[in-house]
Parts: sequence; C-alpha cells; structure tokens
Amino acid sequence: MNDRNMKQRILRFISVCAFGILVLQGAAAQTTADTTNDIVALISDTQSPMWIESIAMKRNQNERATRMLFDHILKDSTIHAVFNFGDVTAHSASEKSWKTIDSVLVRAKQRHLPMYATMGNHDYMFSAEDGEQNFKKRFPMFRRTGFVIRRGSNAFVLFNSNFSKLTKAERQTQLAWYRAELDSLERDSSVTAVFVGCHHPPFTNNTVVGGTADVRNLYVPPFLQHKKCKLFLSGHAHAFEHFQKSGKDFVVLGGGGGIQHTLLLGDKQREKDLFPLQTQKRMFHYLRCEISRSNITISVMMIRNDFSGIEPVYEFTIPR
Repeated sequence: MNDRNMKQRILRFISVCAFGILVLQGAAAQTTADTTNDIVALISDTQSPMWIESIAMKRNQNERATRMLFDHILKDSTIHAVFNFGDVTAHSASEKSWKTIDSVLVRAKQRHLPMYATMGNHDYMFSAEDGEQNFKKRFPMFRRTGFVIRRGSNAFVLFNSNFSKLTKAERQTQLAWYRAELDSLERDSSVTAVFVGCHHPPFTNNTVVGGTADVRNLYVPPFLQHKKCKLFLSGHAHAFEHFQKSGKDFVVLGGGGGIQHTLLLGDKQREKDLFPLQTQKRMFHYLRCEISRSNITISVMMIRNDFSGIEPVYEFTIPR
C-alpha cells in the first residue's frame, strides 16, 4: 500500500470516530433534556368552610382533607413548586385563618419548595386591604394586577379575577399587561409552554357558582390565540372539571378542601366535561403537573371516599 492510500484510510478512520463522538454527545444531550422534567403541584380553594356554608351544604372532613393534600405534596420529593389558585384561607384578613397554611409554608421553606398563589374571593372578604396585606406577607410575588413566574422554558401567567376589587384603571392595566405578556412570551424563543391561571373559572357545570363572563370574554380569547398557551387553570367551583375549547385544555381544580359543590351531569351540562368519573360531587384533590421536553402530563391526585389515602384517578397529556 502506498503512502497516499494509507493517509486516506487514516483520515477516513479519524472522520468516522469524530462523527461517532458527535452522535454520542448529541444523544447524551437529548437524554438529559428528556429526563430533566419540571414537576409542579397545582391546588385551589384550600379554605375551611365558613359557618354559613355549613348551613347550606354538608361538610366532609374539610380541614382534614386540606392537611392530607398538603402532606402528600410535601412528601413528594419530585415536586419542584406549588401553585395555589385562590381562596387560600376562609378570610385572609384574619390571622387565625392562616394557621394551617402558615404551617404548610414553614414546612415548604424547610424543603426549599417555592409556593406561589393568586387571590380568590375569600382572600378579600371582610377587609380587602387587610386580606391583601396578609396575603402578600406570605406570597410576596403576588401583584394585584397580575404576575408571571418563569420556570426554565415554562411560564405561569396569573391574573386577578376579583374584578370588583380592582378599580377601572387597574382592570384596564391588567388586561393590557396580560395581552402584552402573552405576546412577549410567544415571541420569546426560550419559552416553549405558557400556563394561564386565575381564581374564577370561565367555564363550569357547577350548581353553586357559574362561569365568570369577564374571564371568558376578555381573557380566554388571547389564551386561545397564542400557540404557546397550553393550559388554563382556575378554582372557585369546588370540584374537578376538564373542558376543551378550540383544541385547548381548561381545568377547574377547586378541590383543595372547601365545602364540596354539586355539578350538572349528562344532558344538563352547560359544557362537556371530559372527566370520566361523572358524579355530582367530586372528592378533594390536587393536580400533579409533569412538564417534559415533549409533553405536559396532568394527573388528578384525589382523596379516596373513605379518606384512606390519595391516588391518581385521571390523567391527560398535552403535547408541547
């Protein structure tokens, strides 16, 4: 073999080896990206029932349910953050109402688990000023006209649906901010998924509270128009419900411990509920949201009827 052929073979061998190394490096990077998931817990309506609610509707170990749900979340070492969508307490103006949540916040801090929240109607009761002040002490990231939490390539946009507690100027400011924020996140190449949340649901089959027109008419259309917006989250209606509109998912997750509400079923439904367990009342729950490189998987973690434990009862996946 002459020197020229030998050199060509050596160069081909080096090229093949270099290509193989690049392929392996690429595979390793792909694997790392696929297996590094962000897992968050989503919960709402963790308030104790007020005495007037207990007169009209039946209690069901509500405070115990809230403690069970938070215990389950805090013991799950794979959960990286918690989002609460309002009615965190029965009336947040009262320091006494914060006893359970304060203990949860202490434990979460010990675990280095961030907790975020937006306000519900109960959080404004009796004294809106005191309620908001107490709320901000526990959740300093809260802004009355909306705020964004960025977690890697995911963004959580939370706005205040207690419109009667906002001035006309604040309502206009919030809506303009919301639209601009969704536009900005849509253009941001580092963002791949956007979650939108508030307290009051745009859609529900609840017999106690209905869907909120301003949420439905003002905030849902921009959510539907932006491709990166994947899931619309709300509470207020004390049950789990799952709807789809224009190919996008809407979830009501009001089962954090507030008194259980009844739902319309079958032909009486205002909206088609995709949740397979079609019961008038639904047990207390939180959502485990696992966000991977390719999918968003929502698992409904529900307390068993006999309070013997918590188990996943329903799961759905949203492609990234």
